[in-house]
Amino acid sequence: MAIELGKLGVWSFSDGMTAIEAAGFAQKLESWGYSALWIPEAVGRGP
Repeated sequence: MAIELGKLGVWSFSDGMTAIEAAGFAQKLESWGYSALWIPEAVGRGP
């Protein structure tokens, strides 16, 4: 199964968000047409 990421994505820190806030943020980005959300694994808490 291949994952289609599309042409637009957002790179953002989510360390200051609760899990519920991060999920809402991802849903809002998706509703705006973004197809990917990248978060860092090297700093802060893990994904």
